[in-house]
Amino acid sequence: MKNLLRAFALSALVVATPSFATATSTPVELGSDGTIYRLWTGTFGELFGPDNAAVPGDRPILALDIVPSGQPLVRHLVPGTEGAESESSAALLFDRASSSVHIVWNSRTVANLTVSRLHLRSLASEGWTELIELSGGSLTDKSALRLALTSDDYAKRTDGVETRVARRVLHLVWVETVADVPHAYYSPVVFADGRYLGWNPVVALDDLATPDPSLAPAPQVSVALRAAPTLTATPTGKVSASFVHSLSRHLVAVDVQALPGELGELAESARGHIVELAAVLGNEDRTELATLARGHIVELAGDFHPAAAAYIGDRTGELLASAEASIDSTVLGEMARGHIVELGREILASGLANRCAEEELLLEIPALDATGGGAPGDHVFSHFFAMRRVARWEIPSDLVAPDARILVSPDGIRATIAWTGEGHLFYREVEADGEWSPVRDLDFSQIAAADAWEAVARRASGL
Repeated sequence: MKNLLRAFALSALVVATPSFATATSTPVELGSDGTIYRLWTGTFGELFGPDNAAVPGDRPILALDIVPSGQPLVRHLVPGTEGAESESSAALLFDRASSSVHIVWNSRTVANLTVSRLHLRSLASEGWTELIELSGGSLTDKSALRLALTSDDYAKRTDGVETRVARRVLHLVWVETVADVPHAYYSPVVFADGRYLGWNPVVALDDLATPDPSLAPAPQVSVALRAAPTLTATPTGKVSASFVHSLSRHLVAVDVQALPGELGELAESARGHIVELAAVLGNEDRTELATLARGHIVELAGDFHPAAAAYIGDRTGELLASAEASIDSTVLGEMARGHIVELGREILASGLANRCAEEELLLEIPALDATGGGAPGDHVFSHFFAMRRVARWEIPSDLVAPDARILVSPDGIRATIAWTGEGHLFYREVEADGEWSPVRDLDFSQIAAADAWEAVARRASGL
């Protein structure tokens, strides 16, 4: 096993051998100090040479190339890929906050029943992390995997002492194809102070875009577009994803916002206090319960803007005051907890959190790690994510180019579809109102193909 986990240093001559004919790699990721990272998918023999017998030469594996600035390339076998499973759809992302590299891939086990799962492994200064299984087993491969990373921190109190918890979220989108129809999925992987919460929900993105009967289903959409979701992190901490709906074949954009970590603590602490108060005060007079609960919520929300704390306290007090006398203390506490989270979501978006109220989803991720990223005995609070559809467009019916590519702006309200043909790069753009522009083109006799693609991508991103 030690042979399997060690790094294999290879010369440039070995890396350039013809045996790489079937191996594929991800785009290069650049570290903060100029280190180059590249992830390869191929057989062990292809990537480490026919004379290395540590693993059977025909076994599919993942290998990570690391090239520190001014130093020779070092190739690492990614632990967990040396077995009989088949690896595919690998994705690589460098994490600036932790100076680590995240690797996610589809792992297929072939036995009496073929099962595919998403796996995560990271490489940090102290070495490889443990393997994390990010999805349950399914009969379909996960493909077109995209990664994005957001980070923030939040206050956490333990025995009256406040500490800051660093939170990083690795966002994933991918496609699973069933009966030749691609279905897009999203999942947030949360780390609190470097600790994985213990699970991550998987959301079918179709659920955020109920087909609009006023829009006609696209008669044909190329496989390249239907099986290629996009994912972009924004400077504000949101991520924007786009995908083609499996039924309507419309292009849909959604955004995901992590709610402040303090909100989970506030909601849970208020819930416990309200349960205790209601049990003592009884069910007859909700006014006193509402008054006491409001004061406690404002006190707990000390890290919030005073106006936000007052708003949450007032609205939660109103909810409790109007509650029926027959509702017991436990249910009251849960009602208040959910209401506080919803109010926090509204405040975060300045009261305009949802342009499409019927197509929004609030994800709650309670930590399964009993420490919640802190010391044993610390309180563990849920993390919340607001997901909403922000735009939906019909895809032009005459677009059948096999290399067509979707480009969506970071805010999710503008989209571009680009494709090549007859020495040109063609593209069409659309705003939130749903009207596509005429076809525009860039002539490859006047601009290099790579420069043309870069120019259209920059325009689509709003740069």
